[in-house]
Amino acid sequence: MAKVRPCTVYGLTSSKDGKIRYIGQTIRPLKVRLQKHILEAQSDGQTPKSRWIRKVLEQGYTINILPLKENATHHEDEIKLIAEYRASGYELLNLVDGGQGCLNPSPELRTKMSERWKKYHANPLNRKLHIQKLQQQWQDPDFRERVRTALLKVLQSPEYKEKISRSSRRMYEKNPALREQRSQQFKKLWQNPEHRKMISEKQRQRMNEPEVKARMAESQQKRWSDPAAREAISKRMKGRKFSPETIEKMRAAAKRRVENNPDHYKGGHKHSEESRQKMKEVAQKRCALPEGKQQLANALRSRWEKYRKTKGK
Repeated sequence: MAKVRPCTVYGLTSSKDGKIRYIGQTIRPLKVRLQKHILEAQSDGQTPKSRWIRKVLEQGYTINILPLKENATHHEDEIKLIAEYRASGYELLNLVDGGQGCLNPSPELRTKMSERWKKYHANPLNRKLHIQKLQQQWQDPDFRERVRTALLKVLQSPEYKEKISRSSRRMYEKNPALREQRSQQFKKLWQNPEHRKMISEKQRQRMNEPEVKARMAESQQKRWSDPAAREAISKRMKGRKFSPETIEKMRAAAKRRVENNPDHYKGGHKHSEESRQKMKEVAQKRCALPEGKQQLANALRSRWEKYRKTKGK
């Protein structure tokens, strides 16, 4: 596993007012990092930071570099300090929020990055070299873990989920045929037994993680504690009608479960004593409410009527 060296988070200021206008991180001496910033600006760099440095130097002032935190944690401390200084009213010239992977780039930077990458990948040799580099990186367990941690942090953000939801709706509204195309692609993919087996194994591994279980339990409890949500789910399930093909698939799936586990309907899955106690308490609370009693009575009455009709035939 690669060892990550501590870094120094620094700020760039002008001798004119001493205000911090840019925050960065480096593992090199600060003087060396400052020289690189100045050389980049003098080489006609077009970022806001480079333009600011040129303007300061043209006015006869100097650029100073100040250590904000030494022995800092890579990316993490830089992100925190950028957020803190921006919240305090500092007009920072950073195009992103810091950290690895160009976190939250500005619209201007997004456009430039998109154009640059399109031009780069237009060359088949560049595409081949890029693929080889990625394959080498993914062989490093430390790199995979860092990427996984960063992605989980982003994917679990409510803001990101809402952003993806809006983007998906707009995409399908603009291209209605895309929904059917995606559906056919996934259906074809799920016809592959190896793919289904792989997904099943991954889901089992994921569901055995204590953190995932706790997160799902909390989510379900929050969802079912909302009367409006329960009513919406109840209406949706009551009015739901399955096609003959879907019913046949459900029957086949049930048969496979029984074939793979003959004790499936005889308590093949054994709950722990703690789980049984929780389910008992939930059932008691539900039956103690007038609504719960009425729902249970209606369900039993409906089941009995279906049973009598079946026997009568």
